[in-house]
Amino acid sequence: MADIADKLAFLTSHEAMALSHSSDSLLSHLLGTHALLVDWGCREALSDAGLFHSVYGTESYPCTLAPLSARARIRALLGAEAERLAFLFGIMDKRSFYANLPGRERLVLRSRIDDEELELEPGELSDLCHLVVANWLEQRPRVDARYRFMRRRELSQMREWLSASAWAALDEVYRFADHDDEEPEP
Repeated sequence: MADIADKLAFLTSHEAMALSHSSDSLLSHLLGTHALLVDWGCREALSDAGLFHSVYGTESYPCTLAPLSARARIRALLGAEAERLAFLFGIMDKRSFYANLPGRERLVLRSRIDDEELELEPGELSDLCHLVVANWLEQRPRVDARYRFMRRRELSQMREWLSASAWAALDEVYRFADHDDEEPEP
């Protein structure tokens, strides 16, 4: 596994500074997502996955820094666990991800790329919840105000999958207990 300087060099050499993301650069967003995960006390593999969570693009952010054919190189840089989490985050169909939250017996993601179904371990679902929350909270202040409370229902269902510090950060913004009587989003 490489050190942080090598990881940042990879992102910089792949134009992460040149790509725009939520009124900032993609590199800034990746660094901010990584910082939140570190602040929450997440292990290095999860924090590194946060640093690379959009390297393969995502359903909402189709720009890619590296093609899927570069997975072995990125795995060598991050380690297998962090690369797999970044891969899962990048290729997941969000609807299939959120479908796992109410508590399904079989945890699966559907790939937005080839419609393949990928089984998840409970720990991977928890890690993906942390990535989703860190990704969202990092960019949330820069998005249009009418979208800042989107996915309230789905985010509230992540409580059992999140660490106390990640849940506290999410609840500080959404104040779930103060809005229990609201209608869920469409």
